[in-house]
Amino acid sequence: MVNEYTKIKNNILEALSKAKLTGCEFAICVFVIRKTYGWGKKSDQISLSQFAEGTSSSRQGVCGALKVL
Repeated sequence: MVNEYTKIKNNILEALSKAKLTGCEFAICVFVIRKTYGWGKKSDQISLSQFAEGTSSSRQGVCGALKVL
């Protein structure tokens, strides 16, 4: 069965909605939530390649955004 939704706590969504993030930074946050909470995990090892593919960003863009985050 495919996991069709990700349950996210309201306080996380509220913090994301108030955060001053670039598009890439926001996409990375959502991607991390999907790769962790979305699969019932509290943590995961995510490669730069996975971030780049999962956010449709360049590796360089991902590196810059991760440094800021």
